[in-house]
Amino acid sequence: MSNYVELPIVGIFITLMGFYASRQLIKKYSFLSSGLVLWTVLFILGTLYVLDINFDAYWNGGSWVSMLLGPSVIALGVSLYEHSNKLWKQLKPFLISVVTGGIIGIVSVVLLLLQFKVQPEIIKSIAPKSITSPIAIEVAQSIKGIPEVTAGIVIFTGILGSVFGPVFLKIIGNKNNSAMGVALGTTAHGIGTAKAYELSNVSGVYGGLAMCVNGVISAVMIPYIVELMM
Repeated sequence: MSNYVELPIVGIFITLMGFYASRQLIKKYSFLSSGLVLWTVLFILGTLYVLDINFDAYWNGGSWVSMLLGPSVIALGVSLYEHSNKLWKQLKPFLISVVTGGIIGIVSVVLLLLQFKVQPEIIKSIAPKSITSPIAIEVAQSIKGIPEVTAGIVIFTGILGSVFGPVFLKIIGNKNNSAMGVALGTTAHGIGTAKAYELSNVSGVYGGLAMCVNGVISAVMIPYIVELMM
């Protein structure tokens, strides 16, 4: 059996089944709808544990699904084009929101970790938590962080943002789809953007653009902010 589980089709099947099972669970229990990615991850981890499949074997196929992340981000351009007039009119408040949110996200987490006297390598690994994985890993490597830690933290941040972000925004009375998308895209990257699209197409468009802009800005700012604060 050990030879079969290393086939790419096994990892692909487990990933797709995890997503399908999570969707069915959410359809039956609507109060779980904010955690689609979380339930999918838990399903995959549970399956690997029960079947005694190591992660490397799973990733032979799981990585194929992961490769679709790039094209899916590019596909956001279609929706961006459809809403380009509205985006252009709101460009200034949009940029101010994303830049401010991105910088606060970096500074706040670094300050918190410094207060707890966390090792410098870990701080550098966690600082890029709110930008999409490929960029975050490159940033972590450039500032001598630990890429493996960064990858895990980025996913964790995305799940937290997608689960609790909409709840928090609802509590504070936000009803603006554009603001919802900017908040989720800036703080929870691709996972937050996916959640934004579940809420509305407008939220998804703003989330996708916020994710891209924050990724570029954070990639430039993080090395300077970390060096200045440490």
